[in-house]
Amino acid sequence: MTPARRSPSGRGEPSEAEWQSVLVDLARLGGWRIYHPLPARRGDRIATWAIGDAGFPDLVLAHPRRGFLVVEVKTTRGRLSPEQVEWIDTLAAAGVDVRVWRPADLAEARRTLVGRARPRPIGGPS
Repeated sequence: MTPARRSPSGRGEPSEAEWQSVLVDLARLGGWRIYHPLPARRGDRIATWAIGDAGFPDLVLAHPRRGFLVVEVKTTRGRLSPEQVEWIDTLAAAGVDVRVWRPADLAEARRTLVGRARPRPIGGPS
């Protein structure tokens, strides 16, 4: 699914989970190692079992040649919580490449994760 298409959720925009799935697919295509803790639903709440401070970014990616990257995944209208901002600022100050990617950042994400802004056409020049 690309953000330009109608999402399976029926909205014109992908949900955060759908957008994250696009990013994970691109990371896999680019040969990145991926870490994402899966949240668990407890009644009407979503909780991720972890020890530490709240707000840690969604994806941790590592590549033997492209380096280490931490990504907070957001929808177009999604807002960063104060805890997320604190994590992003702390990681950046520590020298970590940290990004907030929204559907409008697809070209940058593709360039970063796969190495090119647009996929090559099937059967086209490589």
